Amino acid sequence: KRQGLSSGVGVFTNSTTLTNERIVEALGEVEYIEAKLDTVDRRKFMLINVPHPSIRLEGVVESLAAFRRTYGGTLVVQVMLVGYSGLANYTADDASAIAEALRRIEPSAVHLHTAYRMPRLGSVARAPPEAMESFAEELRKYGLEVRVYAG
Repeated sequence: KRQGLSSGVGVFTNSTTLTNERIVEALGEVEYIEAKLDTVDRRKFMLINVPHPSIRLEGVVESLAAFRRTYGGTLVVQVMLVGYSGLANYTADDASAIAEALRRIEPSAVHLHTAYRMPRLGSVARAPPEAMESFAEELRKYGLEVRVYAG
């Protein structure tokens, strides 16, 4: 709205570029940001997100927390819950671990998603609705505001 627009501006980010000062500065002008963080388990992060070799999970989490300390707008963290190649990122241990990281990040809210349509890869599976609700309940125990989008 500060740029003379009649509506707000939002950005969706995979969170990996929040170490770049120019990007962080530009995002400071945006009213709403939805940032991805699907897991805090290194192995699952590598399998699910397939990051560039220079991207480190710990750096993503730390840059999200650092960004939040200076960002005054709405910061939502989106978590995509899926099964992949026999692994799932929606176990009770996953929920507790990501809740600890989210508590440090202090997002305005957390949005839990799963695949809405059949994934292109047969090795990807939607998270069951009951698993998503259990995951959400664990996050809420940490004082996090959580919305579930089960498709």
